Amino acid sequence: MPAILHEVSIDTTGVFISVICIATLLELGSQGICSEKVVIELLKQHIIVKKEKISQNDEKLCIALNRYLKTGKIQGKNRKASLGEGISVSEQVNSAFYSGNIFRDWRFVCRLFEICQSNYLKEIYRDTQYLDILQKETTFYNVIGDLWKFHKNYEDDKKYGRNFIQQIFFNG
Repeated sequence: MPAILHEVSIDTTGVFISVICIATLLELGSQGICSEKVVIELLKQHIIVKKEKISQNDEKLCIALNRYLKTGKIQGKNRKASLGEGISVSEQVNSAFYSGNIFRDWRFVCRLFEICQSNYLKEIYRDTQYLDILQKETTFYNVIGDLWKFHKNYEDDKKYGRNFIQQIFFNG
């Protein structure tokens, strides 16, 4: 059977936002300063930016998360569960031992999202998997791994991650 020429188009918005989420958590967690507010803001960003039009449920969740940040209260068992898992992620990234092995450290943070019951949090993990498919992962890890050599933590990880993703996906 002859080969069929084709092109595959992948929306990289989810990849971009997920990489920024993981990079931010690596940066702050490796310094022990990640807060639940950071995880909530990253989750909201992932929900809002990834989709061209967010659903009513997504919008309600974002409103509820904003309300939680102001009042410390949230209603609804699913929202409470998602929030609880988000808080757990922030605690775990702060208490983790980071080795400087970017493959291990990156996978550890991704795994925190993979094991979540909340589809919103699990989606962050799923989107990071496209980095592998796009065959950009090794180059990205090399860029971020160099940060550890200099700082002994992932300080500036978010900034370098954002720059790397913008160069790869938006500049060809």
